[in-house]
Amino acid sequence: MKTTPQTPPPPATPPPATAGDQAAAPLPLKARHRVTFDQAREQITKMLGKSPTPDELMRLWLATATPWEVTRVFETAVLTLAGSDFIPTPGEDYNQTLLGL
Repeated sequence: MKTTPQTPPPPATPPPATAGDQAAAPLPLKARHRVTFDQAREQITKMLGKSPTPDELMRLWLATATPWEVTRVFETAVLTLAGSDFIPTPGEDYNQTLLGL
């Protein structure tokens, strides 16, 4: 059976704006919380020539994060606190039941 090359689908386009849509306001974060997204923008710009703004990258990250990823980041933050009782022994996984999750 002979196959014919198919044209890839066109890139997705954002949904049309609805009445009352306004541009998003900048996210009210301190500069130290923006550092990661500033660095990501620099890396993306180096690789691709252009990049979304740090605010747009933050919104993308928030919009695409899964509950598992959010939980994992939270666990890591809590479990790495100095003096935390939640730090597992070597070779063990974090015990979510200690956090009541």
